[in-house]
Amino acid sequence: MSQENQFLPSILSIVNNAEKIFKDGASVQEVNRIPQPQRIPQRGNHWKKVKNIISVFVDMKGSTKLSAVKHDKSTAEIYQFFTDTMVRIARTFGSSYVDIKGDGVFALFNGDLPHTALCAAVSCKTFATENFHKKTKSKRAVDLECHIGIDCKTVLVKRVGMEPRGGDDSHLRNEVWAGRPVNMSAKLAGYAGSGELLASDRFYNQLTESKAIYSCGCGPQEGEPEVLWEETDVSGDDKFDFEKAFLLRSQWCSVHGKEYCKALLDTEKDARQEAFKSDIHMAESLLVRT
Repeated sequence: MSQENQFLPSILSIVNNAEKIFKDGASVQEVNRIPQPQRIPQRGNHWKKVKNIISVFVDMKGSTKLSAVKHDKSTAEIYQFFTDTMVRIARTFGSSYVDIKGDGVFALFNGDLPHTALCAAVSCKTFATENFHKKTKSKRAVDLECHIGIDCKTVLVKRVGMEPRGGDDSHLRNEVWAGRPVNMSAKLAGYAGSGELLASDRFYNQLTESKAIYSCGCGPQEGEPEVLWEETDVSGDDKFDFEKAFLLRSQWCSVHGKEYCKALLDTEKDARQEAFKSDIHMAESLLVRT
């Protein structure tokens, strides 16, 4: 059957153009760091390839209990409270790219910032437990928490969609991060329970600082630091391309949390400054305000 009989002329033009671009093939440029938004390719079939990108995916747990029909005002307030705060936390820690996906937020960090990415994730986790959950339960009597996933691997990035032709139609274009990290971090978040953080083994293996692995010693066994992570076998789940993940249930300690966070950030200060030397949103700004 002729395509002329299947598509409207305007749609046929789109399909033919897409086939031509596909036939011509793509060009890929490898770069060392996540490109700034203005340097992400927009035209043609040109992509950038970035190795070892870290994706932190923070998802609201229990959002199906919310309704835009019966409780529109409080639902709007809850989404604002969760999403806006998570975006701001990730950005303050120096995430190179933050976006919203459904009722979740994903933040991308350069591969040489695993401890910074972890600090951002644990800060999101602590906010969700200590602030978001308690405030929303008090106001709406619903149990809303979050679950978090972290992964890292190579990605391809390009801005795709329709080119602006005048007016405010820039929303018709968005960045596509093709590769495993964003999808895997989202799936890990879905696999984790309420208030849990689940990281792939390839991310966990990049954590070298003891404060990222062991507790501060507070609690029932005071003075005896314990391993914070629990190894989890995910080999039976074919949605993952790794066999082991590591589960973190704890949040920032009410006594030593800020101390641990600052110490971990200090180990990557030079790498963070290199990535964001022209960006005012440095992770240290969090420490100045606290």
